Amino acid sequence: LIQERLLTPREAKLLQGVPAKSQMCWVWISSLFTKWCLDGRLPDPLGNQNTMLEYSEQARNAISTILAQLNMQFPLNYSHLIVFFCKMYMIILAVEAGVTFGSSLHHANYADVISKCFILTISPIL
Repeated sequence: LIQERLLTPREAKLLQGVPAKSQMCWVWISSLFTKWCLDGRLPDPLGNQNTMLEYSEQARNAISTILAQLNMQFPLNYSHLIVFFCKMYMIILAVEAGVTFGSSLHHANYADVISKCFILTISPIL
């Protein structure tokens, strides 16, 4: 970040040892905005300050939620359950597609074959 001029060496030194660097940046932004409001640089300092502090609190909460999700490991039972349901869905989708293909080709209903091909292409991705 220093090479891209997004962070000064002094700021990088201040961030060393801080566990949640992204949240610290929001604290700095909130402090700067509060200083501007107290200096009278902004119109309606009280309203602007409250709005900005709410936004920064929401940002810090969102960052802490993301960090918690990244650091939390899902229980093994939950992971196995999700994998099981995904495999079941694929098996049911394959059987249903085979029945639809067989029936549609037997009755020369090519529109169903095309729509089923589209569903088989998109469903596993979703």
